[in-house]
Amino acid sequence: MKGDNNHSRRQFLKKGIHSAALATMLPAGLNANCIFNMNNAEQDNFVYRTLGNTEIKLPIISMGTEATNNVKLIKAALDSGVKLLATSPYYANGNNEIVLGEAIKDRDRDSVYVATNGIPDGIDRKAGLFTNESKTEKFLKKIDESLKRLNVDYIDFFFLPFCAKRESVFFEPLLRAMEKAKELGKAKYIGIATHKFEDEAILAAIESRIYDVVMTSYNIREKKRDAIADAIEKAAQAGLGVFGMKTMAGGFWDKEKTQPLNTKASLKWVLQNKNIHTTVPGITTYEQLEQDISIMGDLELTEEEKYDLKLVQTESKNGLYCHWLHVWLSATRSLSY
Repeated sequence: MKGDNNHSRRQFLKKGIHSAALATMLPAGLNANCIFNMNNAEQDNFVYRTLGNTEIKLPIISMGTEATNNVKLIKAALDSGVKLLATSPYYANGNNEIVLGEAIKDRDRDSVYVATNGIPDGIDRKAGLFTNESKTEKFLKKIDESLKRLNVDYIDFFFLPFCAKRESVFFEPLLRAMEKAKELGKAKYIGIATHKFEDEAILAAIESRIYDVVMTSYNIREKKRDAIADAIEKAAQAGLGVFGMKTMAGGFWDKEKTQPLNTKASLKWVLQNKNIHTTVPGITTYEQLEQDISIMGDLELTEEEKYDLKLVQTESKNGLYCHWLHVWLSATRSLSY
């Protein structure tokens, strides 16, 4: 397996160098398919959007690192032009934050954006609420733990995860903790992350007036995707930056993972919504990195991709797109948060 991974990396780097050279010989108006110029992060085919009032301009493809411990892969993503890396202490019991920290330790801190979260104690996940165990000081300690694992002085985007009902967004002890994290400079920007009752949570985040960004589940298989899209639009209009997660809808139609869906088309579909400012698909291989970045060269859905997505909308049943327990057991596509 290690040999295969090194081979993939060599192919990725070789193709990047070859494609950059080839691009200089192409007639005007022609694009090499997915050009990786390792010395120039501002790729011609990259699409950038601004994260609301933060005024931070990011490629619409960022990287979820949760299912990889490959430092070289993360570095390759940054070298290819990716600007933001998303992790969580939930992944590998905090070890993924250590991996990410290793990948960025020799880089100019201002050249890379880091997103992570804190996992509060006492979450009632079924109800989408926090409990009396979710205390301010205990949560603030979790931020310090992430800073230590990441080996950074601050986190660019710090999220309160598992926000669902309006009550969870306005849960006073954690609301105070998030404000304090920003006040102390431990987090530059704060937000909520939601993958349940998403529209309600997003609208509550807008109403709270303390959050800079939101991260939400959004994909072709969401039953409430229209309501979520409406809430996303309102968030963007209110000046919040919007991160899209779980964009690949789990990668399969069935729980047994025998019927793969068109993940490239799924990601393209998400990016048709211009209120999604960036996405954090989980990337575990160089091939996935290349595919995701290449999407920015042509966001238009092909007829075949439209057909595939129509099948997803009309024929899939009870899709499994939230697969928290499998991120380290599967070599397939996974999603941040």
